[in-house]
Amino acid sequence: MPDSLWKLEPSLSEQKRQPLPENVEISLPGYRGRGWIRLADLVVDETTAKPGTKAYGALEVAEHLDGSPEKLPFILVNGSKEGPSLWITGCEHGDETLAAATIIEFVRRVDPKKLKGQIVAFPVLDSTALNVKRRFSPID
Repeated sequence: MPDSLWKLEPSLSEQKRQPLPENVEISLPGYRGRGWIRLADLVVDETTAKPGTKAYGALEVAEHLDGSPEKLPFILVNGSKEGPSLWITGCEHGDETLAAATIIEFVRRVDPKKLKGQIVAFPVLDSTALNVKRRFSPID
């Protein structure tokens, strides 16, 4: 029986978990009563990280005057067990390259098979400023 499938009987103070048979899979996000929850894939845009894996993608956020897309790279780390989620961003200004490098190195060292929870990392938020090596984007 997989660890990722549990019957939850939530109360405000505590939750009791009992394993379920594999053939039961119903997801009820935000449901406060009795329900079934399954450890899910982590998805951003068209990039999917299955439980216990990492995935890399780029989110299209704008279009340049020449029609080319502006994309922000991201990394998804989906732990093999349920747990909290962590959202990490860096390079909010184009001259903050150390933040981007630190995020990439941190995520590289995370083992998704040992992780409880999920990480969504966007190492670079202001890619247009980063590309011209300036604090602010020339198109802002």
